[in-house]
Amino acid sequence: MKNNSNKKKTSSEGSTTTEYPTNSETTSTSTSSTSDSEINIEQNQHFFPEFNTKLNLPKKKNRKKPKKRYTKKQINLYNLSKNTIKELLITDVANDIESIYENQKESADLKIFCGNFENPIHCHRLILISRCAFFHAQYRESKSECNIYLPDFDVSVVEPIIRFIYSGKITINFQEFGKFYKLAKFFSLKKLQILIEKEIEPIITYRNAISLYMESREIESFYLIRKCEIFIINNMSILIKKKKTDKLSENQLLSLIELIVSKKDINNKTYLIPVILDNWIEKNTLLVEKLNENTSINYRDPIESQKQHIKEFILQMLIQSRDLQEIPDSKIAQIEKIQRISSFPLNFVFQIINLQMKSLKEKISQEHELQNQKFHIIEEKEKYFAKKEDEFREKERVFQRKKDNLEELAKEIEAKISPNQLKDGSIQQTESQVYEILQIFKKSIEKEMIDQVSIDSVLNFMKKFPLASDIQEISCFILEKIAEEDADDLIKIVDSDGMDLVIDSMNNFPNDPKIQEVAIDAIITFLRKPKRKKYQKKIKEIKGIEAIIKAMNNFPTNKKIQWKGCWGCRNIAVGNFDNVEEIKIVNGIQSITKAMSNFPKSKKVQWKACWALWDIANTNDENRIEIKNANGIDLILKAMANFSDISIVQKQACGSLMNIAKNDDNKKRIRELKGIELIIQAMQKFSESQAIQFRGFWTLLNLSKRNLENQQEIKKYGILELANQAKKNFPKDEQIKAKITKFLGLLQI
Repeated sequence: MKNNSNKKKTSSEGSTTTEYPTNSETTSTSTSSTSDSEINIEQNQHFFPEFNTKLNLPKKKNRKKPKKRYTKKQINLYNLSKNTIKELLITDVANDIESIYENQKESADLKIFCGNFENPIHCHRLILISRCAFFHAQYRESKSECNIYLPDFDVSVVEPIIRFIYSGKITINFQEFGKFYKLAKFFSLKKLQILIEKEIEPIITYRNAISLYMESREIESFYLIRKCEIFIINNMSILIKKKKTDKLSENQLLSLIELIVSKKDINNKTYLIPVILDNWIEKNTLLVEKLNENTSINYRDPIESQKQHIKEFILQMLIQSRDLQEIPDSKIAQIEKIQRISSFPLNFVFQIINLQMKSLKEKISQEHELQNQKFHIIEEKEKYFAKKEDEFREKERVFQRKKDNLEELAKEIEAKISPNQLKDGSIQQTESQVYEILQIFKKSIEKEMIDQVSIDSVLNFMKKFPLASDIQEISCFILEKIAEEDADDLIKIVDSDGMDLVIDSMNNFPNDPKIQEVAIDAIITFLRKPKRKKYQKKIKEIKGIEAIIKAMNNFPTNKKIQWKGCWGCRNIAVGNFDNVEEIKIVNGIQSITKAMSNFPKSKKVQWKACWALWDIANTNDENRIEIKNANGIDLILKAMANFSDISIVQKQACGSLMNIAKNDDNKKRIRELKGIELIIQAMQKFSESQAIQFRGFWTLLNLSKRNLENQQEIKKYGILELANQAKKNFPKDEQIKAKITKFLGLLQI
């Protein structure tokens, strides 16, 4: 027989403890039956065979395993409830959304303008429409609108509300809680309304109870109205004692009296109302006396009416009170009761009503002012209509003069040529008669009656009298003016060989400066849009380029021919490489630079010449070298120095240098002549000119490519500050930003 022995067990802490067998571990021990009788060995008993007896031993107590002990911090950590975890998660999400708002400008797609529309609030449309019904409705009405305007609310109030929409957090200023509540109501944020009410409720005190009550009525917060009423009703005597009712306005005073009268659970109404009025009138006695003294006869009738109205109102409130309801329905008895209430109805009501004189007087004054404003507006309208009437009469007179001139013109034309001849061109008149007709056409142009000029007749006259200088000159002038006025007439003239006739005039009279001048004018106008490309090809075919360069060479001292010739070369060259090659073949580049050299002080010559060289240099490297060899770089930089205050010259000069600088040798030449300094000076002087900034940075970029010396020279002039200023002045110009980025990257700034 084996006895249950104690077991050794190792705990989790590593110490060895003695553990007694438990009930579950105890087993019954039995012996095999040797006879009819059985010997049962009970628990906790030992069998001694020698004595054939049982010995009762003391029971072994079961020792429970010691419980593990935890610290308070561990217990608090393990006992976190689901609600606490949920609250932590919600707070974490709210903080994440609030961080989005803090970094709003980086990802915002909506702006809210408040008050005077300065300092907009940057928001995220998705967050607002998902958390606020107001913004959801706004989004449904206009999905493409990126701005919301709230002119009636200040940004100091709107910004905390928007932050609340993001994070659910808000700090309420007691003095402005009404504004917060109004805006929360406007945005349909019911939770925020409740939050504001709960925040304000604990701070209702003797000092602010009445003012809170009045403001709650104004913002229509029924919860706060009820709370303030309860406080006022329970503490009315203290409020009166502390004279918190003395500073109320007339309307607020009447609202307080109405509250006292309407509540049945207020005791001593007949005492409270007179005391309130007595204190209030005593505080405002000087104002009442002043109003009485300043009241004029003109205001007495409306004031008396106002007095009667307010008197009836107060009497009606008193009659509805509980004290007066105890009296029978006899009005006489009611009035007698009123008169016994501390002399209130008779003595105090009229003093209260006197205060209405001020507001009434101001109201009448405002009405008079409004009438004066209306009268002033009517006067202004009368003056406006009188002015319009004078303008209309002047237009009538101008129209009548034009009509008279037209009739006179028609008579003159009929005297020279019949309408049928004018229409079909079958003219048999002499040269002098034709010249007279053209003079009439010129006169009609000067009188703004171009419609009366026959284009076919002018072209026929030029064909019939190709060697008549007077006819050719006046015809070129007429064609240029008609083409300048109307694009359809321009197309008609050129398609009817008008450009060919103009070039023929230049070739027939190469030594006549007047014909050369008006003919170049006509070519410049013909090469305007909409069909410039088509007519550029035609001008080359009819030797027009050669004719213009020849005119410039024949009259090197004629300023008008020089600047108009440069302008004509520009219109011929722009976007047409074949014409540029033709200009180079006939030595047009040398003619342009010669004009610049002959007239260094002429703004028009320098401007148009730089413009022409810009388009010529935009083709190939050979032309850029040709410009350099013709002293073009020196002359362009000289023009920039001479006309440093003229933006148009600086703009076209930067444009020409921009293309000329694509050649490596030209880059060196520009630096040697201090061209980099002149370009940067122009950019600094005309920082508001978008064209000069764009072309200037492009020119500096071309000068910096493959030229370390130019890069070092450019870095001397504080180019980074210039780049930042350009970005600031033109924040929406992506082309300027791209050029600046590429340029600064090349300089490694």
